[in-house]
Amino acid sequence: MKHIAVFASGNGTNAEKIFERFQAHDSIRVVLLLTNNPTAGVIARAARFNIPVEVFDKSILTKTDEIVKTLQSYQVDWIVLAGFMMMIPQNLIDAFPQRMVNIHPTLL
Repeated sequence: MKHIAVFASGNGTNAEKIFERFQAHDSIRVVLLLTNNPTAGVIARAARFNIPVEVFDKSILTKTDEIVKTLQSYQVDWIVLAGFMMMIPQNLIDAFPQRMVNIHPTLL
Protein backbone atom coordinates (compact mmCIF):
# COMPACT_ATOMS: atom_id res chain seq x y z
CA MET A 1 0.00 0.00 0.00
CA LYS A 2 1.35 3.44 -0.99
CA HIS A 3 0.58 6.36 1.31
CA ILE A 4 -0.02 9.92 0.11
CA ALA A 5 0.12 13.11 2.15
CA VAL A 6 -1.61 16.16 0.70
CA PHE A 7 -0.48 19.70 1.49
CA ALA A 8 -3.11 22.41 0.90
CA SER A 9 -3.73 25.94 2.14
CA GLY A 10 -7.13 26.94 0.82
CA ASN A 11 -10.60 25.70 -0.03
CA GLY A 12 -9.37 22.30 -1.13
CA THR A 13 -11.35 21.50 -4.26
CA ASN A 14 -8.32 19.83 -5.87
CA ALA A 15 -7.46 18.01 -2.66
CA GLU A 16 -11.02 16.72 -2.39
CA LYS A 17 -10.77 15.16 -5.87
CA ILE A 18 -7.63 13.36 -4.72
CA PHE A 19 -9.42 12.18 -1.54
CA GLU A 20 -12.33 10.89 -3.66
CA ARG A 21 -10.10 9.13 -6.18
CA PHE A 22 -8.14 7.15 -3.62
CA GLN A 23 -10.75 6.55 -0.90
CA ALA A 24 -11.41 2.98 -2.07
CA HIS A 25 -8.26 2.32 -4.08
CA ASP A 26 -6.66 -1.09 -3.71
CA SER A 27 -3.08 0.08 -3.36
CA ILE A 28 -3.05 3.84 -2.63
CA ARG A 29 -4.39 5.78 0.36
CA VAL A 30 -4.38 9.43 1.37
CA VAL A 31 -3.26 9.15 4.97
CA LEU A 32 -2.74 12.79 5.96
CA LEU A 33 -3.62 16.38 5.13
CA LEU A 34 -1.15 19.08 6.17
CA THR A 35 -2.00 22.77 6.14
CA ASN A 36 -0.57 26.04 7.37
CA ASN A 37 -4.03 27.64 7.45
CA PRO A 38 -6.16 26.75 10.49
CA THR A 39 -9.29 28.13 8.78
CA ALA A 40 -8.75 26.46 5.39
CA GLY A 41 -11.83 24.89 3.84
CA VAL A 42 -9.77 21.82 2.97
CA ILE A 43 -9.87 20.80 6.66
CA ALA A 44 -13.62 20.15 6.52
CA ARG A 45 -13.19 18.31 3.22
CA ALA A 46 -10.58 16.01 4.77
CA ALA A 47 -12.84 15.38 7.76
CA ARG A 48 -15.58 14.09 5.44
CA PHE A 49 -13.12 11.42 4.28
CA ASN A 50 -11.80 10.69 7.79
CA ILE A 51 -8.34 11.89 6.82
CA PRO A 52 -6.21 13.11 9.73
CA VAL A 53 -5.20 16.77 9.61
CA GLU A 54 -2.04 18.41 10.89
CA VAL A 55 -2.04 22.22 11.12
CA PHE A 56 1.34 23.88 11.47
CA ASP A 57 2.86 27.32 11.29
CA LYS A 58 5.59 28.48 8.95
CA SER A 59 8.40 28.15 11.48
CA ILE A 60 7.59 24.47 12.07
CA LEU A 61 7.91 23.83 8.33
CA THR A 62 10.97 25.96 7.67
CA LYS A 63 13.02 25.74 10.87
CA THR A 64 12.52 22.19 12.15
CA ASP A 65 12.28 18.58 10.98
CA GLU A 66 8.89 18.08 12.67
CA ILE A 67 6.97 17.86 9.39
CA VAL A 68 9.40 15.28 8.01
CA LYS A 69 9.05 13.25 11.21
CA THR A 70 5.25 13.47 11.03
CA LEU A 71 5.29 12.27 7.43
CA GLN A 72 7.58 9.40 8.38
CA SER A 73 5.29 8.41 11.24
CA TYR A 74 2.44 8.05 8.70
CA GLN A 75 4.76 6.07 6.41
CA VAL A 76 4.17 8.56 3.60
CA ASP A 77 5.53 7.53 0.21
CA TRP A 78 4.37 10.50 -1.88
CA ILE A 79 3.53 14.15 -1.25
CA VAL A 80 0.97 16.01 -3.35
CA LEU A 81 0.96 19.80 -3.17
CA ALA A 82 -2.63 20.75 -3.96
CA GLY A 83 -2.85 24.50 -3.65
CA PHE A 84 -0.21 24.76 -0.96
CA MET A 85 0.92 28.35 -0.91
CA MET A 86 4.32 28.16 0.79
CA MET A 87 7.80 27.40 -0.44
CA ILE A 88 8.88 23.85 0.35
CA PRO A 89 12.09 23.78 2.41
CA GLN A 90 15.10 21.78 1.31
CA ASN A 91 14.88 19.28 4.18
CA LEU A 92 11.45 18.17 2.98
CA ILE A 93 12.64 17.93 -0.63
CA ASP A 94 15.63 15.88 0.52
CA ALA A 95 13.40 13.53 2.52
CA PHE A 96 11.12 12.86 -0.48
CA PRO A 97 13.35 13.05 -3.57
CA GLN A 98 11.43 12.53 -6.80
CA ARG A 99 8.31 11.77 -4.71
CA MET A 100 6.61 15.17 -4.64
CA VAL A 101 4.01 16.41 -7.13
CA ASN A 102 2.76 19.98 -7.36
CA ILE A 103 -0.65 20.10 -9.05
CA HIS A 104 -1.09 23.85 -8.47
CA PRO A 105 2.16 25.44 -9.62
CA THR A 106 2.64 29.05 -8.73
CA LEU A 107 5.48 31.49 -8.31
CA LEU A 108 5.82 32.26 -4.63
